[in-house]
Amino acid sequence: MSREAPLLVYREALPVVTGERCESVLLQAHYYRGQLVNEANVLFLRLSESGWQRIFIEAGVVFWQTVETLDSPDQDRHHYTLTDLGAAHALDGRRLIDVITADLPAGGEIRLLFSGDACVSFRHVDGRSRVVVEGGGGEARALEVAE
Repeated sequence: MSREAPLLVYREALPVVTGERCESVLLQAHYYRGQLVNEANVLFLRLSESGWQRIFIEAGVVFWQTVETLDSPDQDRHHYTLTDLGAAHALDGRRLIDVITADLPAGGEIRLLFSGDACVSFRHVDGRSRVVVEGGGGEARALEVAE
């Protein structure tokens, strides 16, 4: 029986962040010359002990990095906006219970599971990034755009 190779590759080992309290969850959109390029470009997660975490998937590679600050909002022709998913879905103050990654046909997904049955899924399939927030006190919301 043949088994397909995993679709997700990890640039670095994922950090151990379970049990930390979430201070903020922000979704970054990317614009180039005023045109939307990717509505679900990067997910920023601020944790009580680890600080800011920058998470994205590109070409099947998971990038999860601890960063000092968020990306610069304006850079020449590039522009970034942030949506506060933590406030909109009552995630701020919850504990991060688990981080699950999964290979999917033509892509992969990172699921952040929070206390109170809340989940933020960052999925990249067929060149599309999508974030879905479930539970947490807000309405379920999905963002998806082509790369």
